[in-house]
Amino acid sequence: MTQSLLKDESPTATHAEIYDGLTVTHTPAPHHVRLFAFLLDVGFAAIGTYLFYIIGVSVLTIVAAGGAMADKGEGEVAGIFGSTAFVTMVIILVLGGLVINSGYFIYNEYKKGMTVGKRLFGLRVVSLDGRRLTFGQVVLRDLLRLVDCWMVIPGVIALIMNKEHRRLGDLVAGTMVVYSPTQEAKWSFLYLAQDDYLVYFEKLAPKPVPPEDGKAFLRFAYPTMISRQRVAVSDADFERLNAMVAHYVPNGAASGLSPDDLRRFFAEHCHQCANRRP
Repeated sequence: MTQSLLKDESPTATHAEIYDGLTVTHTPAPHHVRLFAFLLDVGFAAIGTYLFYIIGVSVLTIVAAGGAMADKGEGEVAGIFGSTAFVTMVIILVLGGLVINSGYFIYNEYKKGMTVGKRLFGLRVVSLDGRRLTFGQVVLRDLLRLVDCWMVIPGVIALIMNKEHRRLGDLVAGTMVVYSPTQEAKWSFLYLAQDDYLVYFEKLAPKPVPPEDGKAFLRFAYPTMISRQRVAVSDADFERLNAMVAHYVPNGAASGLSPDDLRRFFAEHCHQCANRRP
């Protein structure tokens, strides 16, 4: 009898066997979620590449200007643009930018199974044989990512024609990008980790918080708990906030939680109610 390790399953889910009798359920990443994550990753990679180019061009300009002044005099700097040394440095600069761009994807996927963008959107790259991603698989995905991006049509056809939503790089490397709504939701929790909040929620059974009360409490909670600002709160206002916590979390007093922990839980509860989450 097989056992599913992940609860996030869709009609298009596939199952990869890890060892005898145990499988993992893979939910293919929706196209739009994968696109958003990719665009975010392109932005992160572009920032690194841009910084490299800024530094490289600055060094190149200094070196080229120094060489020109030494060989031809200060008035003939333009002549160095035809020199072999300059062309070589430009090639190194271009290749360096490509290495940084590809390195962002290769490093993160090989070490963590996900890039920053994938992590924020609840995506992960997995090997369909159930084993850990190999360096070769990650490199293959990245090389064919260039084909998918520049030629577009082959990559789009591949994504549409298979139920696992695998692009050319995934098909060749034997990988798949999977999606977990639970993992994605973790990044919407500000005051408590998702797992801690769910445990406390079950234990404390808080009441739903109306938007006006939630906003009133979060106006105090966000600057003090997240921004770490010193906010002057009068004794009367502080008592009013504590009374609000006691009203919406009636089991809080008997829970054994400290007042600070209870206020932090309530702040997260207000945040989740504002975002229409239980």
